[in-house]
Amino acid sequence: MQNGWVIAERYAQGIQPDMPLIGWSMSKSITHALIGRAIQEGLLDPGKPPKVRE
Repeated sequence: MQNGWVIAERYAQGIQPDMPLIGWSMSKSITHALIGRAIQEGLLDPGKPPKVRE
């Protein structure tokens, strides 16, 4: 990353940049953990709309 842009990437053998990868339930678990942490730290209030730029 440089100035907010990806300038270099590396992939494992057989993996291409546009290849979808199976996340199964891991993606949901990580998302829920991050949301829970954001609520715990006061960054997200589940009773209000999220503060996300349009």
